[in-house]
Amino acid sequence: MLKTKQVVALLDEARVNSADSLARLDDATKHWDKRELLRSAEKAWAAANQATNALILARTGIEPKPGSDADTYGLLSRLAKEVPGLEDLKDRYAHLSVYLFDLVLCNGSVDPLDFTIHDIRDTADYIRDAERLAREAP
Repeated sequence: MLKTKQVVALLDEARVNSADSLARLDDATKHWDKRELLRSAEKAWAAANQATNALILARTGIEPKPGSDADTYGLLSRLAKEVPGLEDLKDRYAHLSVYLFDLVLCNGSVDPLDFTIHDIRDTADYIRDAERLAREAP
């Protein structure tokens, strides 16, 4: 069960960002607009990160802080060792971090395009899975 208003707010923001990302993706692919595709990837990454932070907060009571011992990936990795079903989500988070954040957002690379589009679309499923795992928190 979700424990805090902050967890609910993070998940709500993640869903909004995901929906915005998918709408931007549709526009980008209809008119082949690289800038809009980059915006879509940015929204997808934000959504995945928000959902992951909500999951961690729901499960541990700790809010991830970038650049600290309590960063999102580190906390998710530790949590994945303790909670069945989180290992797959951790691997998916790492994948999105490398492809959407590092390659697309930081480097501006959208190639191969079909992989970028797949990863953006897959973020909606990722958020649903993170939310389910957050709701299962003891």
